[in-house]
Amino acid sequence: MAGNVYVADTHSIRKITSQGLVTTLAGGLIAGNADGVGTAASFDYIFGLATDVSGNVYVADYFNNKIRKVSPAGVVTTFAGSGVQGKSDGPAAVASFFGPTSIAIDSHGTIYVSDSQNGLIRKITSEGVVSSLAGSGHFGNVDGTGTSASFGSTLSIAIDKSDYLYVSDEDNNSIRKITPTGVVTTFSALIGFDHPGGLTLDVDGNLFVADIMNQQIKKVTPAGLVSTLAGRGPGLNTDVDGIGIAANFYLPVDISRDTSGTLYVVDAGANLIRKITAQ
Repeated sequence: MAGNVYVADTHSIRKITSQGLVTTLAGGLIAGNADGVGTAASFDYIFGLATDVSGNVYVADYFNNKIRKVSPAGVVTTFAGSGVQGKSDGPAAVASFFGPTSIAIDSHGTIYVSDSQNGLIRKITSEGVVSSLAGSGHFGNVDGTGTSASFGSTLSIAIDKSDYLYVSDEDNNSIRKITPTGVVTTFSALIGFDHPGGLTLDVDGNLFVADIMNQQIKKVTPAGLVSTLAGRGPGLNTDVDGIGIAANFYLPVDISRDTSGTLYVVDAGANLIRKITAQ
């Protein structure tokens, strides 16, 4: 919100203002499972974040198998998940997850979670009621509706202005697309992805992909045309600034976009947040 960028820094959430000032919003250096305010709260491996229109940050707390909520003031609560590893639907306190990795929020405030180790995409209402939108609960690579579809390990999800979900299916090196009613299709596959990770969309429906092992940022048009936006390619294992393919990434695992169209890349191998501006 307000031009701020939020970063999942293992066990803490860092906030970066538009001026580049970095602070810790919540969490700390040590893994834990405590609600509270600011650094008194703890997480156990934060994988993905999403913000709502009120500035609350929702957290995929991977090893705690929970979805946590952080207010703009840094107050941390458990939004959904019992903490027990599983795939039970139901009210927030009894529902269960297994390795949630990413979160997206639709135009109605409904939250979607990539429940990676269950091979499911989960749906959470504003009241915290959890259900399964798509996935059989077993790893696979099958398009279909609801439980007839299957995924590999799902690292990231993003949502467009029509509330269609896009899922980076890392194990299957593909991007899957899910309608609001749970119909799963393969949007883009076998066109140069090697373990696709973080996803984000622009206002025109173009999808940007952190292509982890190719060490590149890819762009996918609404028609499914894939191109390389930035990054020379695999093998260099270094971070070099530059324009387009003159730049290098080490391990780009996640990506986000601000309202001005600037892209921010989590380059995990270099412990950096990289910035891509429009040319």
